[in-house]
Amino acid sequence: HYMFIANLTVKVVGFVYIILLAKILTKHEFGIFSYSQSLIQFFSPLVGMGLSYGFLIFASRFKKRMLDYFFLSQKLALGFNISFFLVAVLFSFIFPFPFKDANVVFIILLIGQILKSHREIILSFFRVLKKNNVFALLTMENVLIVAVFGLSGAYVWRLYGLIIFILFAQVCSLFLAYRHSKKYFIEKKLLRNTLIVLIMALGIVFVYSEAKSDEADKLPVVTQKLVKPPF
Repeated sequence: HYMFIANLTVKVVGFVYIILLAKILTKHEFGIFSYSQSLIQFFSPLVGMGLSYGFLIFASRFKKRMLDYFFLSQKLALGFNISFFLVAVLFSFIFPFPFKDANVVFIILLIGQILKSHREIILSFFRVLKKNNVFALLTMENVLIVAVFGLSGAYVWRLYGLIIFILFAQVCSLFLAYRHSKKYFIEKKLLRNTLIVLIMALGIVFVYSEAKSDEADKLPVVTQKLVKPPF
């Protein structure tokens, strides 16, 4: 019943989230977001090399080496994701997307997808342990955090606020997942978390530099004061 509740929550929250998002954003902004999201869904099988499923299979068969497989999966996924991210950034600059700002939105959503792939490995860890209650809790936490953060960002700062707040939401979800599983993991392995957050920070700086010269000029005067970049 945990899985049923989690799946129901994901469907309901996702449905309400898209409706409210369409009301907050302009048609142009929602179109860019949907276009970039579609590209993310197309490339998502490549993110993390599907290691969450590989870990689930091998850890289920060889539970004594479960932690070894877990850390190996995280390490391989991180190395591949960084390489894939750099290639995606290069590709987006060499072949600009047909819609203005779509490149930036795509890159930031890709970072969020990378963070999500590492969280999915942790979710697979709990599935191996048959901790369906924790798996369901983390799943519901993620969809609720992304929805609340995304809508708040869209309301305050429109398109750029949406993608940046979604990125923060994925970071929060990742650390919540690690917090739930900290009694199973070795603390020194948290180095990879620092690297993931570094990628996130670089992405935010990139979006901020793009947004301050373009998007902020389109906002109302009061909102411009709220979101004016500090540099």
